[in-house]
Amino acid sequence: MLPDIGFSLQAQYDRPMPQVIALLKNAGFSAVSPIWSSESELDTIVSCVRSHNMTMQSLHAPHKGIPLLWEPDSPASVEIQNTMMLCIDACAKFQIPILVVHGWQGLIYTFPSQPLDFRIFDNIVAYARYNGVSIAFENLEGEEYLH
Repeated sequence: MLPDIGFSLQAQYDRPMPQVIALLKNAGFSAVSPIWSSESELDTIVSCVRSHNMTMQSLHAPHKGIPLLWEPDSPASVEIQNTMMLCIDACAKFQIPILVVHGWQGLIYTFPSQPLDFRIFDNIVAYARYNGVSIAFENLEGEEYLH
């Protein structure tokens, strides 16, 4: 049996999302991974995907503010942590097994010189585990930060 072949959905198409999903199904895709936003109609996406016998492979957390995950004492990090929790809530509600979270975004940010602080990551993982959601940390940029 072949694994699902997925497509990352974003709210950028000139067609309604149900048409986009139907086109993907007709093109041979069997899974989708939408990017979460507070404006996305995730209930419509999930319903449409499942009506086409496709899989909700994962949900992708937004990228904005991701470097703040490394700064738990920053007041600005509260918003990004809350967004991650909303994404986990959406995964749990729609039985999406995986939330993809970037551990890093952008090439111009540098880590602080003090030891790395994983408190927000720990909170995200604990909340996901409690809700039966797996977190897949993704890093696409800055090879020097993979360690």
